[in-house]
Amino acid sequence: MSKPLIGITLDWEDSKTYSLHQPWYALRDNYVSAVMDSGGTPILLPYDSNSIERYVEMIDGLIITGGDYDIETSAYVEQGSEGLRVTKGNRYLFERALLDKFLKTAKPILGICAGMQLMAVASGGSLVRDILTEFPNALDHEQ
Repeated sequence: MSKPLIGITLDWEDSKTYSLHQPWYALRDNYVSAVMDSGGTPILLPYDSNSIERYVEMIDGLIITGGDYDIETSAYVEQGSEGLRVTKGNRYLFERALLDKFLKTAKPILGICAGMQLMAVASGGSLVRDILTEFPNALDHEQ
């Protein structure tokens, strides 16, 4: 039996924290290592909207990763306070289109952090816009 191909979405950065040449894709090793350790073959998915159909056909499962950004508020019913907003429109549009196509299959999807938030809003859910403003005693996410 061949190893399942697991598509993994990438984060996107345009800061100069890593390189003077930007933008650049980013992904922590633990996403890739977890897929390999579980017997899968990781396939990293760059933001190519013209390849979404091919990605969906090719991969056996999808991981929508986390990242340091917020889901576009236009994607869900706004509630709560404004809080700080860091959005990545190109990432959101790509992942949303990929998720919408992938949901039409019976293939497994795992959303981690922002990936789960994307899955929630794609299913008609909403989000608390800023946890620390809404719940001042909440644990810091990046502890």
